Parts: sequence; C-alpha cells; structure tokens
Amino acid sequence: MTRAERLRLWLKETLGYEPCDLSLFDMALTHRSAGGANNERLEFLGDAVLNLISAQYLIERFPEADEGELTRRHVSLVRRETLTEVATSLGLGAHLNAAGDDSMRSNPGVLADLCEAVIAATRANRSAERPFPRCPSPHSVSKATH
Repeated sequence: MTRAERLRLWLKETLGYEPCDLSLFDMALTHRSAGGANNERLEFLGDAVLNLISAQYLIERFPEADEGELTRRHVSLVRRETLTEVATSLGLGAHLNAAGDDSMRSNPGVLADLCEAVIAATRANRSAERPFPRCPSPHSVSKATH
C-alpha cells in the first residue's frame, strides 16, 4: 500500500473524511526536515482556523460568559498540550514524514504542529459549494504587501 493509500484510508477510518485534495494532507504531515514542501504554512493557517473555530464555539456554548472567561477557556483549548493530546489520540505521529529518527513522532511540539496543519488541510478541502482559497505563495504575498 502506498503512502497516499495509507493516508486516504487513515483519514476515512479515523476522521470519517474523504479529502478532495489528498496532497494537502500529505503536506500537512510533512516536517521541514524531509525537504521540499512541508507543513509550516499549513500550520500557520491551522493556528488561525483553530482560533476562529474555538472562539465561535465558546461564544455559542457560553452565551453569558464575559471576555475574561472566554479567554481562559480559549487558552485551554488551543494550548500546545491540548493539541498534542488530540494529535496523539488521532495517531498523527505515525503518519509524520520527516528525516531523522523516530523520536519526532512523539515530540509534543511536532505533534501540536501536525494537529494545526491537519486542521488547515481539512479546512482547505472544503466542498466546492464553499471553497476556501489555497495558501498563497510567498511571491503573491510579497506582491500584495508592496
């Protein structure tokens, strides 16, 4: 079974998800040490997506909470330890593509980053009815900011 086939099967069995673009998940699970396209940009996007989704959830779940309480709850949801727990429960480390030894597969920082990158890949794979733009290339961002 190829890596792509294993990844597709894992996504279906673990998340109940069939992606339109499997390459985004492959990238989400690729550490920069592997060389080439990696998960850093997806990790960045996933952090933002997670912040938005968790903030929206908390506002809806706790309608009487003030900003301070919402912030405390938010911090608990998005902290590294929570993301590491989620990544571990999903078995993300087993799908990590990285150079070097296997210790990265259980490294809390790497696992938290994988979790954020997979969140971004899931969001970027939204259906055609509600598309999400691809991560911009560094070149297009440079043009837009000058």
